[in-house]
Amino acid sequence: MENITASEIAGFGVGTLLLCATIAAPRVDSFISASQRRFLFSSLPFFCFLLFFTFHCISISFPTS
Repeated sequence: MENITASEIAGFGVGTLLLCATIAAPRVDSFISASQRRFLFSSLPFFCFLLFFTFHCISISFPTS
C-alpha cells in the first residue's frame, strides 16, 4: 500500500465508522427501548387519570338518559 491517497484514507475512516455503528447498534437499541419503558411506566398513572377524566367529561356532556 504505497502512495495511499486522501480518498482511500477517508474510505477506511468511513468503513471503520460503519463497522463500529453496526457493532454498537444492538446496545443503542436496547438503551432506547429501556428508556421508553421507563417513561411509559413512570407516566402511566397520569395517562390513566387523563383517560378517566376524558371519559368522565364525555359522559357529562352527553347524558345517556
